[in-house]
Amino acid sequence: MKSWFKPWRRMFALLLLTGCGTGLRADSDADLQATVDSLDERVAELEAIHQTSADLTPGGPFDFVSTDIGQLTLSLDKVVASEKGLLASLTIGNTTAAALEDVEAKVSWGSSEGSLTTTRKLLLANRLAPGTWTKVTVVLDTAAAGGVGAMRVTDVSYGGIALK
Repeated sequence: MKSWFKPWRRMFALLLLTGCGTGLRADSDADLQATVDSLDERVAELEAIHQTSADLTPGGPFDFVSTDIGQLTLSLDKVVASEKGLLASLTIGNTTAAALEDVEAKVSWGSSEGSLTTTRKLLLANRLAPGTWTKVTVVLDTAAAGGVGAMRVTDVSYGGIALK
């Protein structure tokens, strides 16, 4: 009985390793790839929600930047020359339920988005009230050749929060 069973066992193993096993494995690979693709899409969505920089142009649309407690919306209203340097007028929207105090950010500016030549850490506002728009003006100490046509705001931080 043993001698009769061995050849069938070998043949069954051979069938599993060749035809049957390959079909099952291909389905598993396809399922795994579909799962990986789905996870990649979800990570991209989460990264889009947690946007680390706001790209602005004078008079252009608002953009947003994420902080560890929520998002701020920003728009660059205009840039004008003054005795102090260039004055950039910004509108900042605090979408959180907390007042943010001593709001600072790294601000880069230049004549166009591809040529942001100057970067400084600037105090944007002493206080941003919760759920409101705040108009602020910051002094840009050096002018970009050709004026300021683009600005990028990154690394937003705050000194404290206050809740009602």
